[in-house]
Amino acid sequence: MREPAEGDEGPLSRNEEGELVSSMLATNDESPLPLYGGGGLGVGAQTTQPTTIVNLYENPATPAAALGVARDIAEGHKDRIKGSVQHWPRSRIEKGDWGGVQFLSPYLCEKFVELQGDEFFAFRELGDLADLGPAGQGVRGIFDRSEVPNKDAMTALWYHKTNVTQKMRARWDTYIIPKPGKQKQAADLWMKRKQMMIVARARLNTLRCASVRLDERALGSLWIPCMFRNENYAEEHLEKAACAYLNSTIGLLAILGNRSNKIPSYPHFSMDNLRRIPVPDFDALEKAQVAALAAAYDALCDFTLLPLPRILEDETRGALDRIVTDALDVQPEVVANIRRELSREPSITGAPYEP
Repeated sequence: MREPAEGDEGPLSRNEEGELVSSMLATNDESPLPLYGGGGLGVGAQTTQPTTIVNLYENPATPAAALGVARDIAEGHKDRIKGSVQHWPRSRIEKGDWGGVQFLSPYLCEKFVELQGDEFFAFRELGDLADLGPAGQGVRGIFDRSEVPNKDAMTALWYHKTNVTQKMRARWDTYIIPKPGKQKQAADLWMKRKQMMIVARARLNTLRCASVRLDERALGSLWIPCMFRNENYAEEHLEKAACAYLNSTIGLLAILGNRSNKIPSYPHFSMDNLRRIPVPDFDALEKAQVAALAAAYDALCDFTLLPLPRILEDETRGALDRIVTDALDVQPEVVANIRRELSREPSITGAPYEP
């Protein structure tokens, strides 16, 4: 058994202090010993057997202890394993679906699968409904921040300061000016500015808003601009509806189920990650349902959202959940269970899991 090398895309990763913060083991009933999953490693994918995915909440302290954990898994001693055990069907693995490593809670993993399978409501991938971008890396390569505007008064939501951005209605936080020799590229990017933003990078134990809407169009750095394309609804209407959805408990599940797992507690969302987020198919909903989602934004956009570890006591998110749940006809008990499980996820709380 090996420890994944630096750069492996797997849930066994190190935090900034170099500590292992989350682990996964993948195997199947026919393998003598499991392997650490690294972006799709696992013997079960090559057989008719389901892949057994073990998300550890306590990492082995020594190589000998790691071998002991592997042996317990191989021999079926699940009562000795300090973690959750799932059996991921072969059909999912063959499609490259390693969603079983995203959460310690198997309940959350399964609910995300259901969310992608139209079992909650008719859904579409965000990229099918909206234009996203430009990406923050491109913006940072073309623009510099400035305390004063230039003749074009260009602005951006550059930072993700959770002590500042705490509500769904946000404002830009810096002027931007083109880097020397980048004026043409800057003008091209400026034409792609938008009002709605989706988080591109976040520490989950301090995250409050997964999406915000500005009162005026701007570019983003740690936020990705998003604009909906639809002939039946005004752009503003769908932006508000989507922002309310993405900040609800169901929306958080939709976003986190697609995160990069290199550092689960500090995900960097690629453009592909964001384009794959499951969102309601607004054209499949009744107009009253879409109106209810947009109204949720209008009613709650100026109220503070608490950090995710405090999701159970977050009155604003609770109110948002009630409206979103009713509008999308999702069972309130299911949403309550998802909220509870999210509140216990180590990658969200930033604290050791309490069995």
